[in-house]
Amino acid sequence: MNYSQLFTDHHVATLQDWLMENGQLFIHFEFPHSGGSGFSYSVSSLEQLKSLVSKQSHDEIEIFIFKGKPLNDEELDKRLERQWLYQNVSEALYIAVLKNCNYHEGYEKSPEKYKDAVVAWFE
Repeated sequence: MNYSQLFTDHHVATLQDWLMENGQLFIHFEFPHSGGSGFSYSVSSLEQLKSLVSKQSHDEIEIFIFKGKPLNDEELDKRLERQWLYQNVSEALYIAVLKNCNYHEGYEKSPEKYKDAVVAWFE
């Protein structure tokens, strides 16, 4: 999946304003249920951000975008907490794709049974 497609026009406008105001964005990626920790980048353009986001291929992802300069580990840990995120919407954008089911035995055994439903969903 190209996760850049999750961004709305409003997200892009917000991020553009943050870039104009601060000159950079600090991005942190987390990959739930992957057994590893996330990683962070700083970008100075929407093109850089889109490239980073579109290269991610994990089934589950959390994307944290913060207005401004890179954060140290302690500050980042604090800002990754959902309570902080929801209380500071003017400082951070949070997008997540989390799944509780990545496998369906019926589909695995007979994908043709679900073909029409799958095609219609992704049109």
